[in-house]
Amino acid sequence: MLRSMYSGISGLKNLQTKLDVIGNNVANVNTYGFKKSRVTFSDAMNQTVSGASAATANRGGTNSKQIGLGSTIATIDTIHTQSSLQTTGRDLDLGYPVMAILSSSKVILFHIHVQVTFIWMIMVRL
Repeated sequence: MLRSMYSGISGLKNLQTKLDVIGNNVANVNTYGFKKSRVTFSDAMNQTVSGASAATANRGGTNSKQIGLGSTIATIDTIHTQSSLQTTGRDLDLGYPVMAILSSSKVILFHIHVQVTFIWMIMVRL
C-alpha cells in the first residue's frame, strides 16, 4: 500500500515539473530567440521480486520481475533547433542560421539577424 502511494506521489511531483516546463514553453512562444525545453524521466528505484532464469533445451528463459518504486526527473533539456523564419516584407532582409562557437568551458550561441542598415546580435551563454 505505501509503495504504491509513494510511487504515485513521486509521479505527481514530476508531472507538476513537466507542466511547469510546458507552461514556460507556451508563455514564451512569441519571444524571439526562445528555445523550447523538454523533461525526461527515469526510474527512482526498482525492487527485484524474482531473478531471471536461463533458457533450457525445451523452453526459453524468463525475465526478472521488478516493482518500480517511483520516478524522478532525469533531465530538463533545451532544444537548440532553428526556429522558423519570419517574413518582413522587405526584399533585402535575410535570416542567418544559428552557429555555435566551442570553447574549453562553454558553448556560446550566436543568433545573427542581418538587415541592410545594421547587424543585430544576441549572445546567450550556457
